[in-house]
Amino acid sequence: MSKLLDKMALSGLVTPPNFITKSFSTNFPAAVNLEWNLSEFGFEAIFQENGHELIAQFNKYGALAEVRKNIKADELPARLLELLKDFGELMNLIVLTKKSQVQYEVIYRDKQLNRFLLLMSSEGKILQNEQL
Repeated sequence: MSKLLDKMALSGLVTPPNFITKSFSTNFPAAVNLEWNLSEFGFEAIFQENGHELIAQFNKYGALAEVRKNIKADELPARLLELLKDFGELMNLIVLTKKSQVQYEVIYRDKQLNRFLLLMSSEGKILQNEQL
């Protein structure tokens, strides 16, 4: 049975229960291009909303557990963008919202073309900075 679920998740054939899709629709009424996968939380929705790609995690009870939103550098708060200017080239920016807490996940490249993953609080505190 586990192999079947793995195949379904990989092929995009996962259909969550109605209470999960209802929770999704309530939280993301303007979502388009929706794909569902199984995740460690329960269900993962990958979609677009208002021109952004998002990933939302729902637990097995239908509660929204986490949202990841891809953003552009000009969408970062100015104080965070100022802090990041010395790290290198910003390659990927994600706003991570979990239990009403907002963090920023940044992939950047230094002058030697080494890539790093940086996790930053909404106040600008560096929570993690590791080479990929």
